[in-house]
Amino acid sequence: MAVAKRLAGADRGQGVVRLEGLPTAGVKRPGRYVSAAYVSGGAVFATCFAVYVSTMSRGISGGDAGELAVSACQLGVAHPPGYPTFTWMYHGAWRLAAHLPHAESVTPALVFNLLSVVLSSISATVLFSSIFAMTRSAFVAYVTSLTFAFSPTVWLYSGQAEVFALHLAFVSVLLRLTIWVFDAPSIWRASVCAFMSGLALTNQHTTALFVAPIATTLIAAEWKMLVKPSALAAMTASFLAGLTPYGLLYISSSTSPVDSWGDLTTLQGFVKHVLRQEYGTLQLGGDEIASKHPLLRRLAVYLQYLLKESVYVFSILAAAGAFAIFARDSRRRVSSATAFLFAYAVYVVVFHSLANLDLTHFMLGVQMRFWMQPNMIVFLLAGYGWHWARHTVGKLIDAICIGALAVHVGMGMQNRDFSRFSAISAYGESILNSMPANATVLLNGDLNNNAVKYLYGCEGRRHDLSLVSIQLMSWPWFIPRQGYHYPDVAFPGLIYHPFVPGGFSMKDFLDANWGRAPIYLCGDWKEGDTSQLDSYEVVPSGICNYVSSRRQPLSKSQRLKLIRRAIRSLPDLPEIGSGQLTPDLWEYIVYSDIWSRKLALFNDAAVLASGPPPGSKKVVALAASLAEAVFVDAPYSKRHIQPEVYRNAGVIFGMHSVEDQQSEIKMMSAWALYVNRSDDPDPAIVNMVNARFNPYRQAAVVSSRSSR
Repeated sequence: MAVAKRLAGADRGQGVVRLEGLPTAGVKRPGRYVSAAYVSGGAVFATCFAVYVSTMSRGISGGDAGELAVSACQLGVAHPPGYPTFTWMYHGAWRLAAHLPHAESVTPALVFNLLSVVLSSISATVLFSSIFAMTRSAFVAYVTSLTFAFSPTVWLYSGQAEVFALHLAFVSVLLRLTIWVFDAPSIWRASVCAFMSGLALTNQHTTALFVAPIATTLIAAEWKMLVKPSALAAMTASFLAGLTPYGLLYISSSTSPVDSWGDLTTLQGFVKHVLRQEYGTLQLGGDEIASKHPLLRRLAVYLQYLLKESVYVFSILAAAGAFAIFARDSRRRVSSATAFLFAYAVYVVVFHSLANLDLTHFMLGVQMRFWMQPNMIVFLLAGYGWHWARHTVGKLIDAICIGALAVHVGMGMQNRDFSRFSAISAYGESILNSMPANATVLLNGDLNNNAVKYLYGCEGRRHDLSLVSIQLMSWPWFIPRQGYHYPDVAFPGLIYHPFVPGGFSMKDFLDANWGRAPIYLCGDWKEGDTSQLDSYEVVPSGICNYVSSRRQPLSKSQRLKLIRRAIRSLPDLPEIGSGQLTPDLWEYIVYSDIWSRKLALFNDAAVLASGPPPGSKKVVALAASLAEAVFVDAPYSKRHIQPEVYRNAGVIFGMHSVEDQQSEIKMMSAWALYVNRSDDPDPAIVNMVNARFNPYRQAAVVSSRSSR
């Protein structure tokens, strides 16, 4: 009886955690447990850090990383809700790195990626601590925490200058504190947990879907202790103290550095930004990208994702762990497990009820980032389930779980190794390199904006350019708050919106700035505004397009000059694994976009080469080289080449065969593909392919059909 009482005392934080229903023979002394925890926890951190560093990108990554990096470099305000803790923490890391030896060779992107690696390694280590606290098995906690750390999505964001590494660190600490509070409830411990809850909310709003159910469970379990004026006051004050970093947004907005969002110097502007009212407070995206799907459909997609991320076995073990806790464990452990399951259920149901993004391809990848948070609870319970299973079904489960970890590591080393080439950085550099001096560059789309703005704002590249975001120009605060950063740009109104009082259209903007500096467009025109199309056209010029007036069309020599500049600026894309070119990754977007731009340049060069009048030998050779580039990169673009592209390429290769005999073989190959893939091939080309006839001395005209 005395032994049982001493073991039960562990539930109050007085010793070894009691696992009712499990063998207790050979239980180690608490000191040995602590030693094992420190050593194994250190091993988790070291393992994660080593693997993450070896595979992380050395440049800026996709998504919001470029914009967030600019906010950190300049202490500006990031997009809603502002992410003040991230901004100031990463800014501090950059300032610290500036004092290290050889700091001049270190870029902000590298520093930010390294800090994310540290935070991701911390989150895995704290998860280890939580599993160890529930199982007292260093082996189980080690393997389970690493399996979570090396799951595909967690690994992907482990070394990016995004908010998710810090977010997972906060979530892991919040879960660990939950166990800590339930082990020995006190007002002090509850207040610490409240402070961390508030601090976590300054980085990611989805933390609220954990904070609310965990707090509710804790108050329900310890009603007599916590529902007192003094206790409520202490917890409320602690929670509000955690939220204080939001006050830093006022400081950042007061200085209003370039590309800083919003006007947070007023209460209305501050509340609007922090609550994300411009997007929709409880939505992932604005109306322009919203998509409706039934809740059950979204839950089914998440379940499929979860099974893959957990290699199936850890999802099964999580269910077993929840059963074992409620069937066999102590009241304290049941209370913490109840909080976790309640938080998981609330998150999964509420998040997917509010999610408004599409479930296909790229937008699915956007949502996967938010699934890492509930997955941490799955792996936490899976660790307990594995420990329970070892005493019921034997240690065969050890081999299965180690095998699952090996699967994650093996696949990750192939698909998550971005250390050799930074596609996003190369993309941004290509845009800057293609621009003439003092140009005005209109940017639309996250990739075009963030890749370029990072190089401009953090690395000090090309400050002669005026980089104007079409997206930001359409917010009412942009011109009043940011307009003075663009002295060489004329804004013909208060806001880029042709349908509101004081607004202006794109035609108005182009008219006001025409002749002041060359104008380029990176991305598409803003949807809903076609005012400029009758007066202006775009000409391919690398990743971006040159904006040309229809009243003063470019000459043939001017178009060739643009093409040659574009070819020099386009990056050479190395061959990378197919797992790094899935539609949910930004690398896929980069490779596809660059291939599309090569195709656009080829189409333009082909028209110039075929005439009328016919182009020179150099123009034909230029078009032929672009055709080869389109075909070589096609497997990595994951795009289907339209039959008319093969037809036009055959024409160019035929013309080039006058100077290069090998081009005749390429001509026949391209035309054969055209004939095989076209539903209505040109009969003349069919006859020439069948007769193996080269008509290069005859007039061959590039098809006017669409090539895209």
